[in-house]
Amino acid sequence: MAVIDDFKVKRVHFILLNLEGSLVESGDAIQQADGLDWAYISKVNNLDYNGGIVQIKAYDYPDNETIAEVQLDKEVS
Repeated sequence: MAVIDDFKVKRVHFILLNLEGSLVESGDAIQQADGLDWAYISKVNNLDYNGGIVQIKAYDYPDNETIAEVQLDKEVS
């Protein structure tokens, strides 16, 4: 996922929730070599992902937080 901001993005945090809204896992993404893309690799085998939510929280150097949410509704590869 590419993450950009008026200020430099210092951290991106992923939160994976199941259909009921319970936490499946969370963790910080790793910034990629291009400086824009961030990668997070899930460590939990979440077979019941359909309807779950991925929250992506980006933080810049003034420590402002921006949140994006994506609902999972199809197979992710």
